[in-house]
Amino acid sequence: GLTEAYRDTIYDKSHQLEEYGLDNPNQEKLARLMTPVDGPLGALIRYVSDRDFYPDETWVELLFARFPWINTLFITDPEGWMLDRYPNDPIKRISEPLQFEAVWRETFIQTRVDYPELGPELYLGTPMFKDADFKGLIVVSFDPRTLFSFCPNPEELIIIHPGGGVWSMDKNVDAEALKQVPWAELLQDEVQGEVEAGGIEYTWLARYVGTEPYLYAVRSIVEP
Repeated sequence: GLTEAYRDTIYDKSHQLEEYGLDNPNQEKLARLMTPVDGPLGALIRYVSDRDFYPDETWVELLFARFPWINTLFITDPEGWMLDRYPNDPIKRISEPLQFEAVWRETFIQTRVDYPELGPELYLGTPMFKDADFKGLIVVSFDPRTLFSFCPNPEELIIIHPGGGVWSMDKNVDAEALKQVPWAELLQDEVQGEVEAGGIEYTWLARYVGTEPYLYAVRSIVEP
């Protein structure tokens, strides 16, 4: 028969599945579509945030080799002035100053999104130090729509930047309706759920990068 420890393991895994609602077809759909997207994003976050001192050439080369979908890397001094930038002449120019605000000994990654004419650009910033003193930021950027290339059905997944944009490969998605959802209010108490926008039910899950929430969403299969 099963040992007590093995039975406990089976129960724990079953309980976790129930707790996270994976028996819900809407949650299953969302998990299937977002997991291949969130994996590369998480790997980039870990790679960048693990570096807390000035990047050398090897680190930079490996960054672009492992994550060929990123667009730029730049390093700033404590006041935000650029010290280095790769490539020297990026395709997208920053349309307005990026303001990264954090207590950098407590926050290891922070994001900002810029919306130039060529499309959105998401910037990840992580602090660097020397002798325990804050010396500036390492910042990596990419077009968030690039993440859809990792999704098995990219036209079914939506990424929402509350207070910013709605990113989707489906031109029929009602982006304006999704922008009008009171996300700030919902996120005070919830990290996942279902919401109606423009007469359509969506299932969503918040993914925090630093202190900023980004939402993965799909059109619900079964309405609540």
